[in-house]
Amino acid sequence: MKVNMKLVLVAIIGLSLMMAASPAGAADFSTPQAAAKSLTTAMFDGDVATVQSAVIATPEQSEALAAVTRVMSARKKLIDAAVAKFGEDGKKIEGPMAANQSAEAQHKQIDEAEVKVDGATATLKPAIGDAQHFKQVDGQWKLDLENSPGTDKLVQSAKIMPIVETEFSSLAGEIASGKYKTVDEARNALQMKIQTAMMQSMQKSAATTHPSTAPSGH
Repeated sequence: MKVNMKLVLVAIIGLSLMMAASPAGAADFSTPQAAAKSLTTAMFDGDVATVQSAVIATPEQSEALAAVTRVMSARKKLIDAAVAKFGEDGKKIEGPMAANQSAEAQHKQIDEAEVKVDGATATLKPAIGDAQHFKQVDGQWKLDLENSPGTDKLVQSAKIMPIVETEFSSLAGEIASGKYKTVDEARNALQMKIQTAMMQSMQKSAATTHPSTAPSGH
């Protein structure tokens, strides 16, 4: 089974756009837009504790969000390693479609989103994607994952996130050590790494779910 890297990356980037809000430090949670930006920044920084405390979510959704956050952090480190090695071309390590995806780019999409506030609830509708729901809790806005569309995709996609996180981190180290001469070579290696790891995971899962029933030979 060939893994479509473009779909994997779209899932990671798309899921990160679903999030919004965070509670502490110098971040701003006074409006839904400000909260969305704060959560985006926390996700890129890999701040799982802040991200999880910034949403209204079931335990399963919270764990899934943590997995996506760790991938976003690993993704940022991979891009940084690629840029340090290959210059601006390093931003294309995931392919052209992901070259301009950054916290700043996502903040711009949040700024341009349609926002409707109704008392202590609000919706934020980006130009692309579903509207997300927020609630104001103790004066701070939080993303209401329990009542936002697309959370089933979050939970489902999170199952592959540990694999992606591991391979992002592995490739970042290999790039830094000089293993790859070009960004194209590194990008091809990334696709092969994730494809191989996912296939192994699927085979392991299938073996666990459907153990052999062949006769013992007695």
